[in-house]
Amino acid sequence: MGWEHFTGKPVQQGSEVTGCWAACMSWWLAKVRKISWTMQDVANLYGKYTSTPNAGCTIGGLTDLGVKTMFADNRWTISQTWQHRSNVSMRMVDSYLSSSPAFISYYDPNLKGAHMNIVVCRSEGEDPTLYVMDPDYPDYQMRKLRYYTEKSQTIVLASATTWAN
Repeated sequence: MGWEHFTGKPVQQGSEVTGCWAACMSWWLAKVRKISWTMQDVANLYGKYTSTPNAGCTIGGLTDLGVKTMFADNRWTISQTWQHRSNVSMRMVDSYLSSSPAFISYYDPNLKGAHMNIVVCRSEGEDPTLYVMDPDYPDYQMRKLRYYTEKSQTIVLASATTWAN
């Protein structure tokens, strides 16, 4: 499925600089599961797994346990993998994109922490470009897979096991 299927703007995290995970899940739920949840709705559900639980309006960074718990929630039917960057290939990304847009989480040294994006689709060819929703930007971004693998030792990929009806 191509990017043209997804209309509208990305979900931006705004002042919630550690809320990328909530923005990504909010976007993914709307596009894939047809569920309208705000970032705050997502944060209310998984907030106890953040670096700042019980912080009121602030959405803290999601811990590794939080990422695993969010993706393992049976309501979403999400398949996930945690891989060393040397094992991440375009073939692996394609396998996750075959069922829905895919979450990609990685360590970003510029942010000094983990960051999450959604891979919507990719271009064809020998060195494909990924079309991503990054909640730090108001528009979709185009990136090579190496953008992620050169920054991070561990890459998390996740997507739906089934598409919404």
